[in-house]
Amino acid sequence: MLGAWASGFRVGDDGEAWLEKYYHHLFRTDKTAISTIKELGLGDRLTWSHPRTVTLTGGQIHQLDSPFNLLLFPPLRLDERLRVFAVLALLKLANAKPFEGKTADAWLRRWIGTATVSNAL
Repeated sequence: MLGAWASGFRVGDDGEAWLEKYYHHLFRTDKTAISTIKELGLGDRLTWSHPRTVTLTGGQIHQLDSPFNLLLFPPLRLDERLRVFAVLALLKLANAKPFEGKTADAWLRRWIGTATVSNAL
């Protein structure tokens, strides 16, 4: 059933931010989950698609599923887009250990900048 787990809850002091309740993504790097799927005899049913990743900002939908689309993302200035691009490249190459125990909001505001995070929302 598509979207059966797609629900969320409000967070933050103002309650305007949302978090998803359930983990409903499987990435090629999720080796343990993929191994379990294969162990259960379901490996032949595992397919990899290329979904569109979009965000709704300022009442407009913007596609954000490639470096090219990020560089064209109008809510951010060019310097902000380049900074986001650099941070995402770092995250792609980094080990997860240094990020454990840190919130994404605080980390992103530090490395991408509060104005950039706010402009993107």
